[in-house]
Amino acid sequence: MTKGLGLLWQLGLGSGTSTLVSAGLYQQVFTLGDAMPSATIQKGIPRADGTVDAYTFTGCMVESLTIDCPNADNVKVKTSWNAKDMTTATAYTAPSYATGPSVFTFAHGAVYSGALTAPTATALGSAATPVASIRSGSITIKHNLKTDRYNCGGGGRKEKPFAGIREISGSMVAEYADTAFRDAIVNDTSMTLVKTFTAGADVLQIVIPDVRFDGDIVKASTDLAMQDIKWTGLDGLTAAQPIWIVCRTADTAL
Repeated sequence: MTKGLGLLWQLGLGSGTSTLVSAGLYQQVFTLGDAMPSATIQKGIPRADGTVDAYTFTGCMVESLTIDCPNADNVKVKTSWNAKDMTTATAYTAPSYATGPSVFTFAHGAVYSGALTAPTATALGSAATPVASIRSGSITIKHNLKTDRYNCGGGGRKEKPFAGIREISGSMVAEYADTAFRDAIVNDTSMTLVKTFTAGADVLQIVIPDVRFDGDIVKASTDLAMQDIKWTGLDGLTAAQPIWIVCRTADTAL
């Protein structure tokens, strides 16, 4: 959605900022944080008679986050969480939602590679070369949280997890339109990856400066040859970050 996701992105990556770009439009920039934040999450589960029971989870931290863009579909975000504790004693709070959001879709997405201009607090990222043959794609960030910190005196509850070595990975399905992906696989060369989705003035952008492709080269087919491409995002130590997620939104705060 174009509204109401700033806090989720911050929890999912670790660090986020919001800066006014122009009247009514803010740019939110999210990067990997050294110390992962935590949140309290409540879900209401209705009984057969309609009564809603509240389950409140404290100390929730994102273990992994996936952004998926299926062919001819909406962009989807999936998160996996690790919680410190759960209680049923907290009263249920009805959720509230952003007013008038739009959704980001495959139809308004674009993929770029080539020479990278990194995003700033107020400017979107960009790459020089459009990639027009992508059918679908996904991106996953794993934080590899240290979740086994059960220490004496902790009352059977673990200490706050911390992030391990992050893993950035993904996949794409692409038409075999040229040899760029084949050559990158064969030669183990680095490529940049910039995915941008727009909905009016609102933008969702994922920027990864150093992507290396895994797996096999394209296979022969009696139909249009397709490439099922797996990739890993690395920290090439040249860009300031191994990944950015950038949002332009009417939200005034994360």
